[in-house]
Amino acid sequence: MRLAFLGTPEFALPSLRLLHEAGHEIALVLSQPDRPRGRGLKLQASPVRGLAMELGLPNAALAKGQRQEIYTRLLGLGLDAVIVVAFGHILREPILSGTPYGCINVHASLLPRWRGPAPIHRALMAGDTRTGVSIMRLDAGVDTGPVYLRRETPIDPLERSSQLHDRLAKLGAELLLATLDRIVQETLLPEDQTHEEARHAPLLVKEEGSARFDRPALDVHNRVRALQPWPSVTVLHGEHRLKLLRGHVIEPDGGIGWTPSSVPGEVLRVDAQGLAIACAQSVYLLEELQPEAKGPMAAAAYARGAGVTAGERLLPLPGFREIVA
Repeated sequence: MRLAFLGTPEFALPSLRLLHEAGHEIALVLSQPDRPRGRGLKLQASPVRGLAMELGLPNAALAKGQRQEIYTRLLGLGLDAVIVVAFGHILREPILSGTPYGCINVHASLLPRWRGPAPIHRALMAGDTRTGVSIMRLDAGVDTGPVYLRRETPIDPLERSSQLHDRLAKLGAELLLATLDRIVQETLLPEDQTHEEARHAPLLVKEEGSARFDRPALDVHNRVRALQPWPSVTVLHGEHRLKLLRGHVIEPDGGIGWTPSSVPGEVLRVDAQGLAIACAQSVYLLEELQPEAKGPMAAAAYARGAGVTAGERLLPLPGFREIVA
């Protein structure tokens, strides 16, 4: 097929690479504008545009106010379809229906569940035990278009968003290739979604980067693994900010000291395993953390150095805001 590829972050890289290796003709790779990065804040291309240059593919960055100009350019390329993978820009007509197969999107959830820009993080925060990827044809709504194929995968209880991101990026690329093969063979048509089952996955914001310990320990655990690497879960230990990196839920027993009247966020026990933190219904065992301006370390090592003892508390950051997805 003759394609244009619209994408920006690392999630889209496996899809672009596989399309290129499979021999599809990529007439243009379009990405979000180059942005200042690194210590010198020099302008750098997005990961997708960087790969396009590496592969020798025609590429461009979408500048502000250039929507119609870019649409005209795309429509003049004689494309079979436009492939969209985490582009970061909502497409409108005439590009949605301007090619024979329209705009085909790789989405990181089992649609209709988790429509929106942060499906991986919201699935983990909700404690989903399975997720997957969907290949859909874009329409005027947000992830509401008909779906060609879905592929499911289980979520490991300890899996972090960065790990799940990489798995779904690869899975999505493979499913995209299979979808295009069947479209060419005329053996596949998209099916409408069941809109009643949809949930929205809003964009992450910095103010979400903390946790309340008056929630079940499983909710705390899910936030910690979902919000890495950004905005991460940061809490206060006295005047010190601690980024929570890894832990798991443990059920209360006689050796921990948890009771239904335990104070949320209270350190119940400090030992070589880490810090046992009181939550609603159960206990969160914090195993790894990162103090402000320092590197990651075992929670037990931090406790020794900071003199943490049972009875102290961890508290949410001021201004912490939970978003209901």
